[in-house]
Amino acid sequence: MKKTILLSFAILFAFSSNAQIVNIPDSVFKAYLVGDTLINTNLDTEIQVSEAASYTGSIGILYLFVSDLTGIEAFTSLTQLYCVFTQITYIDVSNNSALIELHCEHNQMTTLNVSNCTSLKKLECYDNQITALDLNNCISLVSLDCCTNHLTSLDLGNCPVFNSLQCCTNQLTSLNIKNGNNHNFAYFHTPINPNLFCIEVDDPVWSTTNWTDKDSIAVFSDDCSNNLSEIPVVIDLKVAPNPLSTSTQISFDKTYQSLDLSIIDLQGKIIQQKSYHDCNKITLDRDGIANGFYFLSLTLDWKYVETKKIVVAD
Repeated sequence: MKKTILLSFAILFAFSSNAQIVNIPDSVFKAYLVGDTLINTNLDTEIQVSEAASYTGSIGILYLFVSDLTGIEAFTSLTQLYCVFTQITYIDVSNNSALIELHCEHNQMTTLNVSNCTSLKKLECYDNQITALDLNNCISLVSLDCCTNHLTSLDLGNCPVFNSLQCCTNQLTSLNIKNGNNHNFAYFHTPINPNLFCIEVDDPVWSTTNWTDKDSIAVFSDDCSNNLSEIPVVIDLKVAPNPLSTSTQISFDKTYQSLDLSIIDLQGKIIQQKSYHDCNKITLDRDGIANGFYFLSLTLDWKYVETKKIVVAD
């Protein structure tokens, strides 16, 4: 009888102890956490829930073969998270309400959950494959760089101190930055969103004067629901050869009165700009452009915008 009681107590104690250990299935992520003595304060081979909850510093997963951040939710007092150049496809930090900075650029993410990050001030998630980003509860957000993703809409209207935006090279059809703080913006950068025709802002006249780093088709409005900007028709655009070594020919299905052409690199920098009139085809010379990938952006008859990816190679 005594042995049975002792055995039962041992099993109960073991179960209770295991229940206090953070589940971290990714072995590389776990090794990183266990190896940090500021996190693993008792120097054992596990991370206790109490250790995770009391940690107020930063976690940096850089250039590591980490694919799963399960366990990060236990770090409820974490203030900074860096996970750059990893194999992560999904991050959920909705339980990390003390988080101030999140850097998760250069990954393979399709999903990022920051829904309860009320303390988050800076978010850098560029160069991923994110399709949606809910920032409604990120009331402390100041700066966002989400360039080179697959976002179709972005709403920053509930971020009253927000003042720095980079969201180039996405698939935006809706962008709301009407947050009452537009006049205090430090940075605005939204090019290579060829289907974004209306950007909702505090003051359309002020934004038109001060924010020029956007696609020419996009207009500013204080109510995009009432904006009747014409949606472009499908344009039969051909670029050949592509890749190009010395020159390429760009042809259309009809003659356009006005054609404005821009070549833009993957960082959103305009490399070359030209204008043409009354043409249905043009020859584009390389003109010293370095080898690499570029976006060819065309504004036709002042309202239709088409974008093609081109490759320049010897």
